[in-house]
Amino acid sequence: MDSVTPPVQGALRVHPAPDVLPPRPREGEPGRNRFDDPQGEFRVRYMADTLRGCLVELMARWQEDLDAEEVLSAVDGLDEFGEEFPDPTRVEGIRHWAASQRVGRGLIDHTATLVDVDRSPLLVELDKHPLVRDALRRSPLSGDDYVAHLDHAIIKLGGPVGRPITQAVSRAIREWHPEIGGLAYESRIDRDERCWAVYEETRVRFAESEPLDPANPSHRVAMASAAQLLQIALPPEWL
Repeated sequence: MDSVTPPVQGALRVHPAPDVLPPRPREGEPGRNRFDDPQGEFRVRYMADTLRGCLVELMARWQEDLDAEEVLSAVDGLDEFGEEFPDPTRVEGIRHWAASQRVGRGLIDHTATLVDVDRSPLLVELDKHPLVRDALRRSPLSGDDYVAHLDHAIIKLGGPVGRPITQAVSRAIREWHPEIGGLAYESRIDRDERCWAVYEETRVRFAESEPLDPANPSHRVAMASAAQLLQIALPPEWL
């Protein structure tokens, strides 16, 4: 299996405490994010090569698609999407969120084995894992006479349809390839942004951390670019 090398200059994490692992979910509960453990036993840090990449992934929670939400609400068994942010459909919600974030640069252990989850051979292999097959079978992508197969389109799905599948993929990798310390993947929103899902055992050394600050020109440019792509409004201080 081909491995990939993390950036020598480090990857970025936007989080109130970038160097701290997310808390463990309550026993038996799955994580909330794309490659979290569906059984809640291991934790994952999410990072990106650029600040814009981090913000595109995180701020996608504020996109609003009422038609899609209405369709998804009719599907039984779908969890709520994303973390619990205050009033995420309003500019004030973005202001509140941004004010609590820091930008950390972390050096991922260069001896860790990381793999590209978008690679076709890996997807074909993982399609055979029982957890992945079960997630696909339960998905609205499958019907009475057809069960979907893992491919490039499905691995990019987000929200309540895609998350059970990508979480099953993450768990399957841990079970079949315990030597792997994390995943590289393209942002599902912008293919030019490289992201990382780093398993908790993989050492990440954070050399620096600073507040996400509208007075910082590079932060403001990254925020504006992400918001423009996602077509969401920003508080005036970020414009």
